[in-house]
Amino acid sequence: MTNKTLGDAQALVADALGLPADSVSSDSSIYTLDSWDSMAHLRIILEIERVTGHELDTDQILSIESVKDVSGLMNTINVGND
Repeated sequence: MTNKTLGDAQALVADALGLPADSVSSDSSIYTLDSWDSMAHLRIILEIERVTGHELDTDQILSIESVKDVSGLMNTINVGND
């Protein structure tokens, strides 16, 4: 799997939140997007797991608070899987 860019992470978060892609920026976070609630967080987690083929552990799940976190986590998982 290739490295995931911030754009990939933005698209993943936007899709999981049911938002237009252009409404989610690389700086978007759980604190800036009203629709990023606990259910949306679960959808983001499930999508990361689907895309990476890796089940997230509790620490990884709790570390996700922003688009940048999503991108970094997906890249870390991909590096570990190579």
